[in-house]
Formats: sequence, structure tokens, C-alpha cells
Amino acid sequence: MLLDSGSDPDFQDIFGRSPLHWAARVNKPEVVRLLLTKGADVNLRDYRDHTPLLCAASSKNVSVDLFDCLVQHGADIDDRLPNGDTALHIAMKCEQKGTALALLDAGADVMETNRDGYRPVDCTTSTQLQFEIKQAAGDRDVMISYTHSHSQFALKIRDSLERANITSWLDLMDPTGIGGGSVWREEIARGIKNAEVIICLYTEDYPVSEWCLKELALAK
Repeated sequence: MLLDSGSDPDFQDIFGRSPLHWAARVNKPEVVRLLLTKGADVNLRDYRDHTPLLCAASSKNVSVDLFDCLVQHGADIDDRLPNGDTALHIAMKCEQKGTALALLDAGADVMETNRDGYRPVDCTTSTQLQFEIKQAAGDRDVMISYTHSHSQFALKIRDSLERANITSWLDLMDPTGIGGGSVWREEIARGIKNAEVIICLYTEDYPVSEWCLKELALAK
């Protein structure tokens, strides 16, 4: 009613926040959608340089629908503060797991660094939170290279690492008949690209495995 009567959807309070800032911060996607249809500025910044999207990032369990709505109306999911922090950095600093996962679902980049060179996952001391966000983002600390005759041992190593909140990845594709084709290469390349460390299970059959040697060649 107020908007239909000519009220300014971008009116800013003493903090520089508009109604859209507050609707985003308290996780009201239906209000966010209404304000945007009435012409609210999705990129308006408050006096701390927060857009509505950045303002929402410190709140608990903000929905992916809210972030999607903001992005669909022109917000940048990886928008930054002057210090280089994105919304995902803010959510991780505030240890808001639900909001961080929603940001990932909305397209936030887990590898973006701020001006100090920190990624979002570097901005929390919670190893459990780091683990869950890395898993959700497909980012892995360790890739395990092994021969498929020792797959059960490789799985035990993966389980041990993940119990210690160390994300890991191993190739579960059966190499029989795939001939090292493009699907296999893409899968392995993705695993290597997203890993910080590669562990090789150097068993007797490892150096004679064409697949394992190709993995090492790709890693190099």
C-alpha cells in the first residue's frame, strides 16, 4: 500500500539501509521480490558499503531463493566489500553454514580471494565448517591415486581422512573398456584440479598401471 501510494522503495535509514537491505537481512524472499518489482535498487550500498546481498550474508539460514531473486534482478553473487570480502567470505566469518551453502547453490565462487589473499574457507577456524563447504563446492584437499585392485584400501584411507575433516577424492570409475577416453580424462582432470595434494598408493601393480601413470602425467 505504501509503495503504491508513492513511497520511495530506496529510502535509507540512519545506517544507509533501504527496505531491501532489511528484507534481505531478515530472510524474507517474498518481501525482497515485491520490493524489486516496485523498483528497489538491488545494488544500493549502505554506509558500510553493503549491498542487500552482502547485508544478508551474515544472517542465519538465508534461503537460496532469496539470493537467486537478488541475482536475477542484477545483483552480483560475488560482489565485494572494499577489503575484497564477498558474501561467502562474510558468511564463513560469521560461521553461518546454512547461508554459506545457499550462496554456493546460488553460484558463489569458493575460490575467490579477498585483498589479504584469503578464500572464504580460510575465514573460519571451524574445520567442520571448512569440510562441509569444501565438500559442497567440490573442492578437495587430497586426491588418492590407486590401482583398482586396491580399491578397498583406498576407500579406507578416504574414510579416515574425512573423519579428520580432510576432504578427499578418488576415481571410482571402472577402467575396464574405457580406454582412457575423454570421459575418464575429464573426470581425472577435475579431481586433480580441485585437489591440493595427491596421495599415490604405491603398490606392486602401481608402476605397471597405464591408468595410474596417466593420472601422474596429468598431475604433473
